[in-house]
Amino acid sequence: MRTVIKVIRQREELKTGKKSREESYYLTNEVGNYEEICVAIRHHWQVETANHIRDVTLKEDKMRSKKKTLNRIMAEVRTLATAILNKTNCQNKKAQLENFSDDFDGLIITLKNLNFL
Repeated sequence: MRTVIKVIRQREELKTGKKSREESYYLTNEVGNYEEICVAIRHHWQVETANHIRDVTLKEDKMRSKKKTLNRIMAEVRTLATAILNKTNCQNKKAQLENFSDDFDGLIITLKNLNFL
């Protein structure tokens, strides 16, 4: 290992105002290419955020089947739902899903506005 990078993240929950601070360390063989390393770290956390949405909002881990084909289809449906939610730029994806389930016409309008339909 040639480089150790320390990242400090501070965040505040919108609802509660609760603040947290987290330190992470990353090891790499790269030296001096810090912009590329930072992009890789940011990409890693984008993947983690997407996994969190799939696990928490879409309850991926709770919905398993012994049928591999069904699992693949559901994974694609979750990917599609996540992409649509990301395009709506909503702050609360779970609340947006609930809105769509309560207001089908609103979902159709949103999908048309996104050029999905």
